[in-house]
Amino acid sequence: MAAPVIETCHIACCANRTPNVVSWGRGGTIAFGTCTSVALYDPQERRVVAVLNGHTGRVNTVQWIHREDCAPESHLVSGGSDNRLIVWEVQNGKFIQSLECKGHTGAVCAVDAIYLEDSKILVASSASDSTVRLWLCDGAKEGMFKATFRHNSSCVELRETRWRGARGKQERERM
Repeated sequence: MAAPVIETCHIACCANRTPNVVSWGRGGTIAFGTCTSVALYDPQERRVVAVLNGHTGRVNTVQWIHREDCAPESHLVSGGSDNRLIVWEVQNGKFIQSLECKGHTGAVCAVDAIYLEDSKILVASSASDSTVRLWLCDGAKEGMFKATFRHNSSCVELRETRWRGARGKQERERM
């Protein structure tokens, strides 16, 4: 008697219930937090094309790091209830965990990031520990902590700000 054949016919996942858990990349891929992972969904293919595992708590926030030349993104940052940030990077067509930022004492609620002129990445994160932290990511396995700003309530959203003019260039160079 032949063994029964089992086939996968449908797998589903849903986004976590947090305000910043979805980010749509310029290349068309949608990144979203689902449980303790980040799922990458391709609307053209109508399927999840990758699942990024690295967090040990719920993923609360996901953000593509947009390039100034409007090319498809090669980095993604996520934050979770495990109090950590993870920067994901495309290598050989697949996303890998590039580096980790540890230091928050509460769940990370919001992240945003920009590329600096020398291919470093500046990441801003906000957490339920009532802090906004800045991290400089320069290829090491752990992001270098740069600054903490304390506030009296939880910050749930961060927006990218474009730095312009000579002063902005000096600010970038100092980081």
